[in-house]
Amino acid sequence: MREALLGGPHLQKVARLAIPGYATASSGQQAAIIEGLRTRLQVEATRRRRNQPADLYTITYADQDRQTAHRVVDQAAQALSRQRNRQQPGGLRAGATILTQQIAEYR
Repeated sequence: MREALLGGPHLQKVARLAIPGYATASSGQQAAIIEGLRTRLQVEATRRRRNQPADLYTITYADQDRQTAHRVVDQAAQALSRQRNRQQPGGLRAGATILTQQIAEYR
């Protein structure tokens, strides 16, 4: 799950929605922004039982601008939620509710 979130397409979407100026940056600048996200965005999974899917994810990102950091984490959490829901369609509501509650707590 972590690898999927930190893959190019997901990071591009996070950057487009969360990083000011990404859309108007040159392709080289965009690549640098994506690489910065890849190195500074951390996603940790916690499992209750071995060989089971993770049931808790911690997403962290550091930036000089607090609002940018918040947007990056928010967009990454939404991308993670969408990815997880695709893999576990039976738990869509429960997973979305848990993530929404966790996001509200951190705000």
